Amino acid sequence: MSQYIGQLFRRAAMWLPIWMIVIVTVIASVNRQLIGLIAQSVKVEFGLSDTQLGGVASIIGIVVALIVPLLAQISDKFDRHKFMLVSVLIWSFATATYGMAAGYVILCISLSVIVLAETSVVPLFGSIIADKYKGDDRIQANLIYFAAGGLTTGVGSFLGGLLLHWSAQNLGSVTPFWHGASEWRVAMVVTGLIGIPLACMTLILGRDRRQSNHELISKISYFTEYWKKYGKSVINFNISNAGFFICASATMSWTSIYLLRQFGMTPAELGMRIGLVIGIADVIGVVFGFMAIKKLYRLLGPMAPRYIFQFSLCGIALTYIPLMAAQTSWTFLIVLGIQNFLATFGTASFNNMAQDLSAPGVRAKIFGVGSLITSLSFIPGPLLVGLMSDHFGQNPRDLMWAIIIVSVPALIMSFILYSLTNKSFLQTVQTLKSLEHAEQAKAG
Repeated sequence: MSQYIGQLFRRAAMWLPIWMIVIVTVIASVNRQLIGLIAQSVKVEFGLSDTQLGGVASIIGIVVALIVPLLAQISDKFDRHKFMLVSVLIWSFATATYGMAAGYVILCISLSVIVLAETSVVPLFGSIIADKYKGDDRIQANLIYFAAGGLTTGVGSFLGGLLLHWSAQNLGSVTPFWHGASEWRVAMVVTGLIGIPLACMTLILGRDRRQSNHELISKISYFTEYWKKYGKSVINFNISNAGFFICASATMSWTSIYLLRQFGMTPAELGMRIGLVIGIADVIGVVFGFMAIKKLYRLLGPMAPRYIFQFSLCGIALTYIPLMAAQTSWTFLIVLGIQNFLATFGTASFNNMAQDLSAPGVRAKIFGVGSLITSLSFIPGPLLVGLMSDHFGQNPRDLMWAIIIVSVPALIMSFILYSLTNKSFLQTVQTLKSLEHAEQAKAG
């Protein structure tokens, strides 16, 4: 009996890191969705143009692109659990600062630090999973991590809406000692304060004890050697994803603003509605995405997630037609839910694809390259939509046209690049797997 209990405790301890990652992901998602919900309120309070509003996201992309590779290098060399602790504390401080910003410059700086702190842990999480879990356990850990990231978009929107509703109801008790407090400011400060106990929770992970075989790492982890041989495949993979992220950043940054302008909802109401619809869509997307990858991986191997993703790109592009035609908020939200289902379904195995292209000892660096290209991909979309919206006029329909003009060509670009690089991706993955198996056999 005691042996069985001990085994249960060991099993629970093994899965502790992934559940900690899930908790951090959930809280970060609430913060991310909240920022989208309050964007129109921020625009009005600070008197920003659409170009300035879109420019905030682009400034963030530039800052993150410059710093994330350095952070990935640090996370490969130092204790990753402590790195997570510091990132969460910085995120907490920056979130509270955003809520108290007095001008556009402070708004941009604090938001840049928020996104930087969130983005810095993406290569960290991927590396922790790859180091701590092997074989079927790694697939399951990736599933849990991806499900958390996908499902919390809806959950984050719903909780963000509830937080804004609570903030509006209790604003009167805050204004006597906080002059200039508003619904969105209180919500951001409260979210920031949550980060303090969250950071303390990371202490239960203890020291970072990596499971990678050190002899294996010494032979195949030298980044320069790896990059000379396989860097082109890594770049091709991430550049192929760029169009999708251009589309995602343009759509995510402006869809909530379009809904507020077109249908006259409050941010709190929008958050709860969009959270409900997207939450359901993401649940279905995660379930069907992993059912598809599990079945097709046996038939197509590493190519399965790529074909699934290409299918989803086509589906997402087609959803913009009914989005433009939607006459009610619920019709729009339902189509948006279908779009999110397709995105979640298609991206269910991004982590597996990136891990297939990496090797022990350089995983955080490879994920860092992905974060760099992703960050750069997030720069043009929001700014281009803002520029077009200001040029076309303030009519909500013109804003929707701007979103479509940016998003659809970007999706087509990703589809074409995937088609052109499918063969080279497969060859690289097969070579890396053969090398790793051979080195493991030598190491015993």
